[in-house]
Amino acid sequence: MTFASTPSPLLESLSLRRSRGAGGGAQPVCRTDAPAVARSSSVVATRPRVLDAALADHVNVACWLRDLPAPIASAAAALAASGVEEIDVTEHVERLPLDRVARFFDSAAGEWVRRDIERLVAVTAQVGAARALRLTFGSVAHDKCRKFHCDMLRYRLVTTYAGPGTEWVADEDIDRDALAKLIPCADTSNRLVVRHPRCVNRARAGDVILMKGARRPGGAGAVHRSPPIEATGERRLFLAISTVD
Repeated sequence: MTFASTPSPLLESLSLRRSRGAGGGAQPVCRTDAPAVARSSSVVATRPRVLDAALADHVNVACWLRDLPAPIASAAAALAASGVEEIDVTEHVERLPLDRVARFFDSAAGEWVRRDIERLVAVTAQVGAARALRLTFGSVAHDKCRKFHCDMLRYRLVTTYAGPGTEWVADEDIDRDALAKLIPCADTSNRLVVRHPRCVNRARAGDVILMKGARRPGGAGAVHRSPPIEATGERRLFLAISTVD
C-alpha cells in the first residue's frame, strides 16, 4: 500500500490533498479553502504556508487545517487505542528518533508518518532557529493540561494524529490578569481566563498548530490546553516538537 507524498522543501512541501479523516471537538475551527483568516493573535488556513504567520510579532498561533489520508487516520486510531508508550527525547535535529516512531506503524503508514514528522521538525527548527529540539510522541488517555496556560519556551508545534486536538484562545478573548494569578483550581482558572466558552478553538486530527511560548521575545505566548478527554474514554495520538531554551 502506498500513500501520496510530497517533495521536501519546508512549508510548501507540506501541502497534501486528503480525504476527510476522523476528528472532532465541541468548537472546531472553520474548515474551508478560503485564504488565511486572522483574528489578531491567531491565523488559520488550509494551506501550509500559514505556519509562516508565526513569525509575525502580533501572531502567537498559526494553525494549518489539514485532513489525514484515510489509511493513516485508521492506523493512528488503532495505535492510540493500543496505548503505545510515549517517546520523549531532546536531541540534535538530525538525530531525533523518527525511525523509532515509524516502527509503531506498518511499513507504508510508518514511512508516511516518518516523512511527515521530518518536515514538521524542519519547520520548527527553521522558525525557532534551533539546532536541537524536544520531540514527544505517544498515546494519551488523560487530561494532560486541564488549565489554559502558556508554555515556558519559545516555540512549540503540535499535531494530533488521532482523537481531539489542542484547544486555544485568541488574545482578545483572554483575561491575562487572571492568567497571571496562577489559580490552582483548573475549572475556576479557565472560567476567569477565558471570556466565554464559545471563544475556545479546537483543532481536529491532522491539523498542525505552531505556537509561540512565553519565552519568545516581543509578545505574549499562546494560551492553550489539552482537550479534556479523561472522562470520555477517548485516546489521542499526539506529537509535540518544542524548542529547548
